[in-house]
Amino acid sequence: MKARWLLMLGTMVVTTAAMADDATVAHYDMARTGFTTQKLSPPMALHWKFSTAEDLTATSLPAVVGNRVFFCSKGSVYALDIETGAPVWEQPYETRGRVYVTPMVHGGKLLIMADKGELHVLDMADQPAGQRVLGYFPGFRAGLTCDPIIIGDTLYLITDRGSLYSLDLVGLKDYKLVYQFTVTPRGPLSYFESNGVQELSFATLDDKVVAFDLGKKALKWQKTLGMSAQPPVVQGDLIYAANRQFVSAVRFRSGTEEWKTTRASSYKGNPTLAHGRVYVGTQDEWLLALDQKTGKEAARLELDSRLLSSPIVGDQEIFFGTAEGNLYCADANTLAIKWYCRLSPLDTVGPKAKHFGVNVSPVLGGGALLAVNQQGTLFCFRPDALDLSKPKISEPQWVTEASDGKGIAYSVLTDDERARLVKEAEDLVADVKPARKPDIPKDAEDLKLPGKQKYFRFQTYLMDEGSGINLEGINVQLDGVALPADQVLVDRKNYLLRIDLVKQSTGLIGNILSDAKHTVRLVIPDFVGNKQVQSFSVVIDNNLPPIRRPQPAVQPGMPGGPGMPGMPGMPGSSPGMPGGMPGGMPGGGFRTE
Repeated sequence: MKARWLLMLGTMVVTTAAMADDATVAHYDMARTGFTTQKLSPPMALHWKFSTAEDLTATSLPAVVGNRVFFCSKGSVYALDIETGAPVWEQPYETRGRVYVTPMVHGGKLLIMADKGELHVLDMADQPAGQRVLGYFPGFRAGLTCDPIIIGDTLYLITDRGSLYSLDLVGLKDYKLVYQFTVTPRGPLSYFESNGVQELSFATLDDKVVAFDLGKKALKWQKTLGMSAQPPVVQGDLIYAANRQFVSAVRFRSGTEEWKTTRASSYKGNPTLAHGRVYVGTQDEWLLALDQKTGKEAARLELDSRLLSSPIVGDQEIFFGTAEGNLYCADANTLAIKWYCRLSPLDTVGPKAKHFGVNVSPVLGGGALLAVNQQGTLFCFRPDALDLSKPKISEPQWVTEASDGKGIAYSVLTDDERARLVKEAEDLVADVKPARKPDIPKDAEDLKLPGKQKYFRFQTYLMDEGSGINLEGINVQLDGVALPADQVLVDRKNYLLRIDLVKQSTGLIGNILSDAKHTVRLVIPDFVGNKQVQSFSVVIDNNLPPIRRPQPAVQPGMPGGPGMPGMPGMPGSSPGMPGGMPGGMPGGGFRTE
């Protein structure tokens, strides 16, 4: 019994030793393939999130070692508990600049590079026995914004001026200049040893790809790729390179082209290699899987927006985030979507929402999926995370056309909310003598509208902070009858659910809602089975005249001083919802009498 208790304690202590499911280097290996054997089965739910300052240019990935996550935001370095997201250092470590490079871990040391030309070597322990800083190297005279490589116990890093240096990570003595390039590097270094040749490659700011023999310290070649060359990936004797016009495979030794396809491109980020495939996110918003030997397309997936970083492959799934702030998991073979969710939905969904894209590649480590958005927030998702919350409905509206030919929207409450307001009003006068008519709030009254309209729809925003909304599982009924799929649309860019009861028409009115009380019933599920069920009703009376837009009230003028005329009042207004849908999304809050 005592031995068993000690064994259980052994699983609870802080672990920072390297483990199989760690992520201690950008894109999992020195070649930057973006492939890991770690497996996470969707769906997943939000386990925790850690917020820092807004960072629209973040490129540093979190690193995972044991049950610790090391995360950089701007110039600060945080150590977090992967189980809770709580900081475990007394305070974050501060550099003098910004950190664009993913933290690297080697021999119990945490390596941090800052754009001010500083290398910080830190003791990664929660409570170090000595000083936190084990080594500080400030004299590179150029920024350090490219992910370095480690071979054995030697760190190789390149400055923004093209100086390649080495540093012994055991002795932590002075660094040595290995080679001076005449180009400015961009993105991570890619390294692969093939048949005794130490192959090093990287992209440059002037859109070149460089091939360098690190063992011989000799430049093999450099070629102009053109049009925003992205960081390459070396594997075997091939360098897989991409830009915004094509993807190609080039021989490391000779520089000759093995294959090239203009049917694929990479908007941002290096290609990802896994299962004999090359994965890229294109400028025209597609995720493509290419045959690694031929460059021929094997699968494709249309995206909601561009990828701002490389996808990653964990076992048989591919994970990626988009510029719209959505996180996805798809089958690595077919690219069929398995799971997705919106990051920061309370801030990024709605008519006045901000956009925070996913700037850096997701990371699998420690049994979790980690993602960072431009809000400066680190999200941790796990398959076993508890999600008990239902999806939320926001800004529900009936939308149609006014007599001036422009759209008009009516913000409404759910039928349950309206019934509650009516009951509260009735309860207030239930015991009043003599009997008095309840004062029913305006929002609780039936909304009455004509049905003879060119278009008539219901719309609402959807959000969920747990496992994400399963958009394909949404069920919509009109008066108890399920609506066909072509009348129910969801925009993944802003999570707006739109239900067309009378479709947009430009000529004579071809469809009219009948005189009656009509009810739209929504069933909104998330990925773990929680459901939001709500109904919204409207009374249609086709004898009503065309809808006239209410005129804004004008306040009386303000009296002026002697000899000064009164100032006219400012007209009132109601905030509108942005357009983008057919017929527009007009201002909300109007109600006709």
